[in-house]
Amino acid sequence: MATTVIAPEGLEAYLAGLPFLGSLSASTGEVRAGAVEEILLVYEVGASGIADSGRLKITFKFYSDWGELQTHEPRARDYVSARFVPRASFPGESPATLRRLAVKYDTKGHERPYQKAVIVDLVDGFARPGDRIEVRLGDRSHGGAGTRVQTFVEDAFRFRAYVDVTGTSRLAAVPGDIVLRVAAGPPHALRVLTPRAARPGVSAPVVVRLDDAWGNPCALADARVSFSLRGGAAASETASETVTWVAGARALRHGVRPSEAGDHRLEVRVDSGKETWVSSVPLSIGELPSERPYFADLHVHAHDTVGTNSTASNLSFARDLAGLDVLGYTVNDFQITDRDWTSALADIARFHADGRFVCFPGTEWCGNSAVGGDHNVVFLSDEVRFPNDATGRSLRSFEWHEHMRGAAPEPGRWPLTALYAAYQDAPERFLLIPHVGGRRASLDYHHPELERLCELSSSWGHFEWLFSEALARGYRLGASASGDEHRGRPGGGAPGASIFGVRGGLTGVLSPALDRAAIGLALRQRRTWATTGERNVALVGSGAHVQGDELEHAGPLPVRYRVLGHSGWEYVALKDHRGVVWERDLHRELGYAANRLRVRWGGARVRDRYRWATYALSLRVSGTAVEDWTARGFEHPEESVSALSDGRFEVRSTTHGDADELDLRLISLRDARLTLDVRVSGFDGQPWGEAAQLEVHGGALLDEGRVHFDLGGEGLFVAVERVTDAVLPLELTGELTLPWSAPPPALDGQAPAYPVYLFGREIGDAKVWTSPLFVRWTR
Repeated sequence: MATTVIAPEGLEAYLAGLPFLGSLSASTGEVRAGAVEEILLVYEVGASGIADSGRLKITFKFYSDWGELQTHEPRARDYVSARFVPRASFPGESPATLRRLAVKYDTKGHERPYQKAVIVDLVDGFARPGDRIEVRLGDRSHGGAGTRVQTFVEDAFRFRAYVDVTGTSRLAAVPGDIVLRVAAGPPHALRVLTPRAARPGVSAPVVVRLDDAWGNPCALADARVSFSLRGGAAASETASETVTWVAGARALRHGVRPSEAGDHRLEVRVDSGKETWVSSVPLSIGELPSERPYFADLHVHAHDTVGTNSTASNLSFARDLAGLDVLGYTVNDFQITDRDWTSALADIARFHADGRFVCFPGTEWCGNSAVGGDHNVVFLSDEVRFPNDATGRSLRSFEWHEHMRGAAPEPGRWPLTALYAAYQDAPERFLLIPHVGGRRASLDYHHPELERLCELSSSWGHFEWLFSEALARGYRLGASASGDEHRGRPGGGAPGASIFGVRGGLTGVLSPALDRAAIGLALRQRRTWATTGERNVALVGSGAHVQGDELEHAGPLPVRYRVLGHSGWEYVALKDHRGVVWERDLHRELGYAANRLRVRWGGARVRDRYRWATYALSLRVSGTAVEDWTARGFEHPEESVSALSDGRFEVRSTTHGDADELDLRLISLRDARLTLDVRVSGFDGQPWGEAAQLEVHGGALLDEGRVHFDLGGEGLFVAVERVTDAVLPLELTGELTLPWSAPPPALDGQAPAYPVYLFGREIGDAKVWTSPLFVRWTR
């Protein structure tokens, strides 16, 4: 007798056509960087269904600065919601029992690199195959503006879904990522990149590009670009030339060759027929320690580990759009696969060209701070000793990535001393650079032959404290800065609105030639300076010696210095391991304005990964009126100053070791009274310390010139300062004598070479640091 099977009619055939773990789709395939949008992500439940208490995660990579999604303010920006949409029932099928969805956002809700996660939990009931969960990013149904898309372009931005279909907290990846193209917005600003200086008759390369509001280069259909060069010792040299922009290109590379020494001004005009953009930059021609300064970014990631876009895309950007001379391509050692590493080496070999663009392969040793912390390994010669040594032993800190069969990290060279052992037999072929990234380097570890430079600045922030501590320990390290670029924009990449919140740094290099051997030797000799991303130049020397050199000397030390900038130098200093030993305050030197002051603030909360400080300042000026004001140092459009009535200002900005400022012109400085309410919060929005109310009287400023408030953390501060009305110089050159006739106090009880380096700061907080002169005093 046949058995009658009872089942919903047609359901079995329907299930056969569904992917078991479901599918994810999106309402769009392209978005504009920095735009505010509403994006609908739809997960269709697969043949598995989802059990009561199951979970859906929609994740994206941690380096993205997509607006901070939230679920508590429906009318605010970046509100995210989730809605359950059941399908129609088949004959004989019961409806889904799900009562509601609980949704939250967690910046560390999943595994690196897909750490950021929208998490949707099923509450009191199950979902059937074919039911849908609609996740709306930037839900506008309650009046909200939408969600702000990440601020940098990406060829293939991915949302990846994971689902717990059994309610056991074991998640599986939903096949098929959502892939969006993040495109640049409309042109906003003209950028002209030069080496800032050159010897007479030497070709100075010039890169011209138009960036959107977030620093992404824009393609132009057609344009004419005019170059006008004026200046020279007698202000007599002039040259003009017009070239055609290649249709569809994102930059134009050109060259100028001034023959006369002196200060020149290069004006660039871009005319598209509909719009015209004009910008000018200084170019100093004269004697230099090398034909021209070379600029390097020694720390760049691509999508084979935790970066954006391909290796080739990053190399091309560095050479063609950033106008870099030197690139250090870096992979996170624990995350790179052997196959991707081989592919990256092939791309590096293809782009490297002595005389045009020098490429070094490298890795980032990613051990935890407790065992050494982040250190870059740069391979300076043809010997690339990675991923294994000659015996087959791993040269990674550990291995852990999504393609591994196992789930646990597999240790390799651990701790940092094991990494030293792998390279110390031939230190001239390698360069190790301690830096501050996610895991800050520990200076409890040091190898003097391998470690020759220290990273003072990157897109993570400004870190002079690391350099100062290293010198105080007697380490003979030079100055470098890098992008630590994760967003596909090497070479002083534009700031983002989140974790990488300042412009990427650059290392200036003095080298007799632009080739791998000469640049590698110059880096190891510490013939370098660090900048916060600008093509600024900083030189220091004594006699025949230049920065990075070790010298013996008797008696007072003569020192010469030179800085070349773009916005105007406001402060320069010679420093040693203890701090400032000589300084020039250009505001005081040129004469304070009678009726101007500025409020300046900055620093970081901590030395570790989520270091930034979000300042909310309320400023009230009473006793006088504000005639005019200017904000400087703000990195992106979401940092803001609002001028209200009655001399009130509301400021919101984020600092990562850098500083921002508000410059005020008043009717009367003496009668002014400033009241500042200062609130500092961290990455999670929680307050950092107590709110402070500060008061400054104009009379005190007239007497002191500056009032400083220390807010703790890692150099958190607010200062009220007088400023000059005079034009700040773009170049400072000088000589002085440090009056020591014997060695200054020993470093930590040792008697090593004594460090003297130059620090400079321009208006707007662009900074430079030279490698030190290391002096040994003789009797």
